[in-house]
Amino acid sequence: MRIFPLIGAEGFPFPVILNNRNFKVNEPRSGITLVDNETSQDAKANKDIMRKAVAMYERFLKDALASGYGDLENIVEIPDWRESKEMSTAWVKANIYDAIYRIVSVVPMIKTDRGEMALADINVVLPTPVEYPADNMESVIRIDPWDGQGEKKAVLSELLSVGQSYTVPAGDEHWLKAFSGYEQHRQKRMTLKEVVEKAAEFLAKLDEGKMSPFMWLQKLYDACLEEKSLKTDIAAGQIAIFPSQDEDDWKKKKLYTNAEIYLDNDIPEILKDVTEELDRLSSSDGIVLRKSLLHKDFKIGQKEMKPYPAERISEYISLRAARSYKVQNYNLYSYAYLNAWHNAWNMLVACGPDEDFYRMAARVRDGLEAYEPIGTNTFGKSMWKSTYCSLLEEIASEVEAASSLDGLTQKYSALQDTDEVCQWINDYVNCGKNYLSAMSGNIYPDQKGWLRNLFALYKDTMKYEELKDIMEVFSDQDNEYAVREKLLDKRIVNTLQHIQNYSDGDAASKIGIRVDTLLATGSLSQASDHYQEACGKLLSWIRTHMEEARTYFPSYYSEENQMKLLTPHAAVLLQRKADDMEDIMKEFGVSTAEDLKKKIKKLRDQYGYLDGEENEEGSDAATGGFCPEYDVFYGSDLAGASEDVLREIGIGGERYALKKVVEYMKEQGYGLISEEPGRRYMLSGTSDGSGKREQIEVFYADNENYHQAGYDIKVTVSVYGDDGALEETKVYYLEVKTHTPTSEVRNRIVLSDEQMILAASEGERYSILNVGYDRLIKNGTDITELKDPVSLIGKRRLVNLRKGYFFHVNRVA
Repeated sequence: MRIFPLIGAEGFPFPVILNNRNFKVNEPRSGITLVDNETSQDAKANKDIMRKAVAMYERFLKDALASGYGDLENIVEIPDWRESKEMSTAWVKANIYDAIYRIVSVVPMIKTDRGEMALADINVVLPTPVEYPADNMESVIRIDPWDGQGEKKAVLSELLSVGQSYTVPAGDEHWLKAFSGYEQHRQKRMTLKEVVEKAAEFLAKLDEGKMSPFMWLQKLYDACLEEKSLKTDIAAGQIAIFPSQDEDDWKKKKLYTNAEIYLDNDIPEILKDVTEELDRLSSSDGIVLRKSLLHKDFKIGQKEMKPYPAERISEYISLRAARSYKVQNYNLYSYAYLNAWHNAWNMLVACGPDEDFYRMAARVRDGLEAYEPIGTNTFGKSMWKSTYCSLLEEIASEVEAASSLDGLTQKYSALQDTDEVCQWINDYVNCGKNYLSAMSGNIYPDQKGWLRNLFALYKDTMKYEELKDIMEVFSDQDNEYAVREKLLDKRIVNTLQHIQNYSDGDAASKIGIRVDTLLATGSLSQASDHYQEACGKLLSWIRTHMEEARTYFPSYYSEENQMKLLTPHAAVLLQRKADDMEDIMKEFGVSTAEDLKKKIKKLRDQYGYLDGEENEEGSDAATGGFCPEYDVFYGSDLAGASEDVLREIGIGGERYALKKVVEYMKEQGYGLISEEPGRRYMLSGTSDGSGKREQIEVFYADNENYHQAGYDIKVTVSVYGDDGALEETKVYYLEVKTHTPTSEVRNRIVLSDEQMILAASEGERYSILNVGYDRLIKNGTDITELKDPVSLIGKRRLVNLRKGYFFHVNRVA
């Protein structure tokens, strides 16, 4: 019997040990011959045995599998082929390697999470390290290529296993080593480099129930950073692995290289939205910013990527935000282009550095939301100026189309009356001073409410309205006398250009010419009634203002010439007015017109709630008002505001105070345990180290029943001891007073009888919260607490301004 030699036969090309008495061994008994020499009987005999051995191996492998044996990879592994003069390479590969591979590749012996599968199954792949040995590896006895790389194997296996197209061996079986001797297995190997090069395909077929696409991509990138060659290729822009911020790109699983994408570098989201709107102006040369920015949640090395240049964003917006930007096919796409401009302007104004401009625009622009202003240090000023100029010009076109102040109140719902319109025009022009050299268009109101170009108007420096009335009478024949159509509305105090003044002397000159002509053409009594009435008004004015008449109407200064202006009809009218005046003076108990004026002023001071009060700086007649029903101090811009508006401001101030009280409690360490939004909040915590727990109830009393007994917000503090028993309850009362930004009486405090009684009885547990509230942004702006107001009177911190509980907050401590 001949025993197959073992020593020196470690590299024999077969996966298991063979023992056959008929082997024809070589002389040193280290192997057998398998050459292609037809005269070699030894080779012929050995080849026949090997063919039978392959067939027996197939039965052996299947029996082992059927018997439930594990670790079958140990009887699959075959040494890598090494050239030998005793063996024919072609015969060995065809009759041993290829024949055995056809057996081992189709046997379902590889355990996977989908059950036992064969290597030949189309989905099965073998995770392979990047450092896998070269195909012409010289060593005969190999080590496991995964040795020392367990973590890398786990990551690569995990990345492959969650795909819908691939299946990998489960557990720690060394199938890669087992199959590595067969050349055919190379097509089943899957390296990290292959995965990253096909990352987009993997993402598209990912089983998202096992892992989210974003997490998969992040794991892949992190794994690549551990491989020097892959890290270098990624940094060089040769591998697309980076996700952008564009939603459509992510839906399509489109990835970018390092050369195609930039770091976000905290670019405000609103500017990204702006660029997307402006991209719509042309389909060919938009910057498509979000496609160029790395997804914010994707983590990379600190020096792996350049930040997106801020100046590129600024230049792009500056160019396209201007209406002067030339677009393609404007007539065809005008609606889309205009919509893109409007949306971009709204967003840019909302986040721009000029808050005055924002407040002005917010009143006439729908959808203008409030954003945190973006500073000019990073993005410069040019894109803001471009936007502001464009929007100013468009608003000018809208104003001009309205044609009148009444037309503007109808166009812009936020401007409720002509006073608000004029104030808004002042704000508009004031904003324009910073960005435009001139204001074109009919945007300035005359004194009849029509909108005109500024060059057609004069600044009204006239003192006497009666002279305007007289001029208007003569305008039926000469439009030059329609003086109120030539004078700028006095409520407009801001103009971008200087305009000429129109004085009483200018009006008198015109009136004198017209009256002289009228008298020269015939008797005044023959003239129409309205001309006679105009001359009567002139006579009355002259007699009332004799000193001015000497200058303005020298021809009618003398008594004799004045009689030329008097007709019987005018004399009757004058007498009627004199009789009416006499009756009024008797009613007031005075004998002269001067005394009557003094009497009226005194009554106005007495009954006008705030009229005639000195403001903080000591000047007279502070403008503004106070609504006692809703505790609102407002500016002159809200004079005559509706009850709904004042109620909105009052409730808005109270809710702002409520929010601030709750925020203050949280800052002190109290945690919110329950809430009825806008009404009741429960908080709990400790205020010191004693271990005593405090429960706080913040209750907004005026939420439903507006009028309460002297307070708006009640804060109840319940103190519990270590044993959980209630030890003490303290109640604090907060009264809210609201003022608007334009109110010049914002430092007034008005206390009703109920409020004063409660303030006196509660002392330090009663506070007044003086709240600033901006109706345009619908939010509070500031809040000041006046604790124990009664004690502040004694300290001269509150000073009484009139009878009753009406106080001025004294800034001197």
